[in-house]
Amino acid sequence: CCGSALHNIEPGDLFSKDLKRTGRACSLKKPSCVLKDLNTEGKPWDDFMKKSAQKRGMTDLADVYLNAGLLAAKAKDLLKFIKTLDIRKEEDDQAVLTALMYRNPDSIVLDYEQSMFGNNRWALGDEKGCVFDALPKQDDDDEKSPQAKRLVHLETGKSPLFIHSPGQFTKCHLGLLDKLQLRPTKRAL
Repeated sequence: CCGSALHNIEPGDLFSKDLKRTGRACSLKKPSCVLKDLNTEGKPWDDFMKKSAQKRGMTDLADVYLNAGLLAAKAKDLLKFIKTLDIRKEEDDQAVLTALMYRNPDSIVLDYEQSMFGNNRWALGDEKGCVFDALPKQDDDDEKSPQAKRLVHLETGKSPLFIHSPGQFTKCHLGLLDKLQLRPTKRAL
């Protein structure tokens, strides 16, 4: 399921029912914020995320977890949301957002099928976690045209507008770049 920071807190620890901060998520850079036992410490969050997905009609997806890489909202709503989060720079953003979703499920809508926001799954490693491929558009027979290629999520079949991918996922990034390029370049990430 979730990042190590969530394994160090219980649902309800970070926000009160009136959405005031009551605790802080640990920093992933601190030794005390480590994943100890996935089967026991992550279970409440794993159960919560799976139940949330089921309530929203998403039952057959492998990735039902919140990833804080990309957010979208009207500017005034996003500003209010960020103020409610009251997140500190050392806190794990995924943990804080998941904790807020626990207290106020209607405040966050997840793009489960990755139609708008795509996300590579770095935790699965370079081979399985690089879940996008560059495929020709269905209505374009000329695979060499600049518009012919798009990144498609291999599990959902969607081609999202935005893709979030972690910085240390270099092998995946370079592989996707090679597939998208029409001619070789010396450009690197």
